[in-house]
Amino acid sequence: MTYKQATDYIDSFLIFGSKLGLERITKLLNDLGNPQDKLKFIHIAGTNGKGSTSKFCSSILTSAGYKTGMFISPYIIDFRERFQINGEMISEEQLSTIVEQIKQVVDTYPKDELPTEFEIVTAIGMLYFYQQKCDVVVLEVGLGGRFDSTNVIKNPLASVICSVSIDHTEQLGDTIEKIAFEKAGIIKENCNTVLYPVQQNNTFKVISEVCEKKNSDLTIVNADEIEFIKRDINGDLIRYKNTEIKLAIAGFYQPLNFLTAVTAIEKSGLKVSIDDIKNGAKNAVFPARLQLISTNPKILLDGAHNPDGVCSLKEHLQKYFEKPVGIIGMMKDKDCDKVLSQIAPLFSQIYTVTVNNPRSLSACELKAKAKQYCDNVIVENSLESAINNAKSTKSDICICGSFYLCSEALKFF
Repeated sequence: MTYKQATDYIDSFLIFGSKLGLERITKLLNDLGNPQDKLKFIHIAGTNGKGSTSKFCSSILTSAGYKTGMFISPYIIDFRERFQINGEMISEEQLSTIVEQIKQVVDTYPKDELPTEFEIVTAIGMLYFYQQKCDVVVLEVGLGGRFDSTNVIKNPLASVICSVSIDHTEQLGDTIEKIAFEKAGIIKENCNTVLYPVQQNNTFKVISEVCEKKNSDLTIVNADEIEFIKRDINGDLIRYKNTEIKLAIAGFYQPLNFLTAVTAIEKSGLKVSIDDIKNGAKNAVFPARLQLISTNPKILLDGAHNPDGVCSLKEHLQKYFEKPVGIIGMMKDKDCDKVLSQIAPLFSQIYTVTVNNPRSLSACELKAKAKQYCDNVIVENSLESAINNAKSTKSDICICGSFYLCSEALKFF
């Protein structure tokens, strides 16, 4: 099987959509020998920040000498980003070999028992990390927690819940309490739980009740353990345990994501030094998270797509940009009005685009929404023309609204 054949095979399961539940992934992994049962995990859920927290965890553990797997979603440029060991993506050959193994098993299944695309992806990760004998795997939840296919694992070293807010309401519920309960589904009996320190409404109460029921030791991250030294467009300088630490991922919430990662490692019983932490933070680069890809003019990419996530983008734009041009594309299942109400007024003009994704809101529909908050909104037929026209203004540029959009945009830079 070639690499293209392997990715085409994976993509063929997209027709089954997203189906929450553990029956199919449990059967598939059982038929593959349950590789997940032979691995150690730090399991990370949350609405916002779980990708950055996963990256901090992985980078610090790699710096400490652990052979560290990292499973993330979505990818930005290359599908293989989803499966990394010590910061290196799976090779095309390795992925093709593993997909062939999985295909041999799945080909025996009746049509009504076929796995979803994300379940296939999860199985690839579990096999890869097992075959490569990883010491520990940083495992990011895809959607929710309780019925996400990553939740097939049994006893993680730590279950981590990052910032919880409103998103994916059709699948997870329309209140913070319901969503928090779904995220808390990754908490296991007699295991450690680490909770991000800033939460909405009754999130602390929901998580605490689940931990108590499952006899899980709950640690709420102590934000006072870090001190801000200097805010920076490329990532803050902070002090932790009397050591100055430069964060490679920008954003006002990233110091707390970093601290959540450090706390999770500590509670997992994995030994790291302060130098490992310092080096890991410095090397934890993550695309499309307030990513500055040009300085003259400034061009910023950010994949935030829900009201809470976009708060950081708003703060970043207010601090480091003056009336930039916006290029925006969004998915129609997101709360576009709330997102646009926060960031659209900050732009001198906006180009709206239709993202190359079946869930995308059309550029025309997006313009109608954006016009409520910005007078100068232009529909573009393509992202390429939007970028070229934005560049011609000689203004700073912000490309935002979706990770899918950022993925497309990076190809032009």
